Amino acid sequence: MDLTNYIFGVAEWLGIIAFSISGAMLAVERRFDLFGVITLGVISTLGGGIIRDLLLGQTPPRFFYNYRYVLVSALISVAVFAVAKRVSGKNNSLGIGEKLLKLNMIFDAIGLGAFTVTGVQAAMDFGHEKNAFLCISLGVITGIGGGVLRDMMSQRAPAILVKHIYAVAAIIGAILYYWLFIMAIDQRICLMAGMVSTVVVRLLASHYRWGLPKAY
Repeated sequence: MDLTNYIFGVAEWLGIIAFSISGAMLAVERRFDLFGVITLGVISTLGGGIIRDLLLGQTPPRFFYNYRYVLVSALISVAVFAVAKRVSGKNNSLGIGEKLLKLNMIFDAIGLGAFTVTGVQAAMDFGHEKNAFLCISLGVITGIGGGVLRDMMSQRAPAILVKHIYAVAAIIGAILYYWLFIMAIDQRICLMAGMVSTVVVRLLASHYRWGLPKAY
């Protein structure tokens, strides 16, 4: 495996770990049982990739060929559940405070950035590198898809519709990655630029409460 493929592999696993933690933490916050925590963790992790693969015509979706994705996500979700249960047992409360919510947001941003760039690359790997709209769209869908399914299953308004610069952060990262790739910049630089820009924009938007205009 060359260095570029290795970096993409690391980015993909980073996204899996980050979204598993984010999804499981939301499930704990919503007082789901163990199965619910695992389900939300796995859906958060794999949902965007499943939608992307279906749009690319890759059926069954890729995760069906690699059980490790589901296994790792499930194990991480169980670990989050165990930690939350231990903390709540000590404090007679659920243990989900402001700091934990901020930590959840950080993991969610990391997952968003990692999956956005891998989604763009997946479209290119299928031979669509000349179709900018498709590559960028699939990057964004990969980044936000799992989160949308997660929010809907937890009966919460999808973050892309109400949060400060969520989908927009993925769009920025996807465009930057695609543009640098087309400009023949080293692919490793493209990956880091796309991923870091998504994460930074998302975190800054959350911290400074940036948002798009609303009707009222």
